Amino acid sequence: MAKLKHGAETTISMAFIVMCSEKVLRLLRLFFVLILGWLLGLYSLQDDDSEGCHSLSGQSHDLLLAV
Repeated sequence: MAKLKHGAETTISMAFIVMCSEKVLRLLRLFFVLILGWLLGLYSLQDDDSEGCHSLSGQSHDLLLAV
């Protein structure tokens, strides 16, 4: 514990800075996890769509060859 008034104020200020920085880091981590999940979701949807397009184009190519 600080014995002087100025030292006590500094200690309290440092505690508030540390608590605020921990909160900011938690929010940034949550933000990056949400963005990563969103991007992975888009990537998996894009892979599913691209497989569907390739299979349809192959079927239409077979139909054109038959005609």
